Amino acid sequence: MSEYAKYFLTENPFPSDPIVDPFSRDPKKNGSIFNVEIRQRELRELAIKLDSKLTMIYLLAPINVRGMGKSAILVHQWKKLQPATNITSVYVNALSGRGTPRDFIDNVVRAWHENGYLWQGLKDLLKKQTVIPQDVVDDIFASYPEMPARIDLGRYLYRGSVRAKIRELADWAASCCKGTLYEILEAYFRTYLSVPPDFLRTYASERKKIKGCDEIDCFRSILELLRNSRYLHNYVFLDQFEYAIKSMGKSRELVNFCSDMRRILEAATGYMTVSATLHLDASNLLNIPECSPLTELAPPTPRYVVRTDALDTDQTRKLAVSYLECFRGEHSPPEKLYPFDEDSLTYIRDEFKGIVRRILKALHFAIEEGRQSNFIPITRDFLFQKHVQILDRAAAEVEE
Repeated sequence: MSEYAKYFLTENPFPSDPIVDPFSRDPKKNGSIFNVEIRQRELRELAIKLDSKLTMIYLLAPINVRGMGKSAILVHQWKKLQPATNITSVYVNALSGRGTPRDFIDNVVRAWHENGYLWQGLKDLLKKQTVIPQDVVDDIFASYPEMPARIDLGRYLYRGSVRAKIRELADWAASCCKGTLYEILEAYFRTYLSVPPDFLRTYASERKKIKGCDEIDCFRSILELLRNSRYLHNYVFLDQFEYAIKSMGKSRELVNFCSDMRRILEAATGYMTVSATLHLDASNLLNIPECSPLTELAPPTPRYVVRTDALDTDQTRKLAVSYLECFRGEHSPPEKLYPFDEDSLTYIRDEFKGIVRRILKALHFAIEEGRQSNFIPITRDFLFQKHVQILDRAAAEVEE
């Protein structure tokens, strides 16, 4: 039996380090514990803006503190859209790589590949073309319903004609995918019809060889391929965008950053929406002249912004219950909030002004202090007694 059974829990349900990593297996961190009632307004506003297919949407924290819950909202919406079959929905961390827009789009292409969108796009494109007979296309995809490690196209065509057919496919795609780079189209068909898992490596290699073009031009070609498949729109959820902006400083790098973002958004206007997290200080930074290339197209104004507000007392209660219920196991507590009571939750909420990350850390430390005190109920008086161990510690560790 778990030592937390005295609290009617299988373990401490609250994260000691409340960050959101959607690829973690830990439900305390991967965003799977999410109460939509807490963020009804934000989710409704975000859905409206996504439906409008804006080029850019900012999830803005209106105060300069970490942990307002922006990333949790972003991850929830990304996962909500993933089951749809006529759109793409990918998550990208803005700090992956060097934190530049060109890294963002490289990671978007990676996500499209790893999530099978480019493989499905190949299927759709091959159903439209006339270079390879449709009975051969049907035979290929009957043999490989999922992306395989290898395809021997010579089994379906005369081996001597494989290269010629790939070139003809690239010619056909170039005629219907306007503004694309032939080298990228040829690399796409050549790799996906031979060794599909190698596409990212091939894509990176070909990109370096093309003179007079850069990563954004190559990205546009991949985007056009998807545009001609089943995908009506592409949604990119860009986490920690604020840190990428601030790392540029007020310099030529910041101008280049915003210029590249503008080029990406212009290439994808009407066909891709980027939803990005933003702190107030990063939002203020966007108002300086160096950022005008981006803000002329997507300013941090109400049309493009969804504010993530602090939690009120009722929302704090629902947040706590969401985590507690995930770790009750077969235990039946006397009250939903147990071992907390209403007053203790109100006290924690007021102490941290409704900031999600600080509240979760305080709840974690409160459970641990209660465990060490023979699992007594966690009341307002208990929090007073253990103020340094719980509330001061939670505030200090969040500031690190």
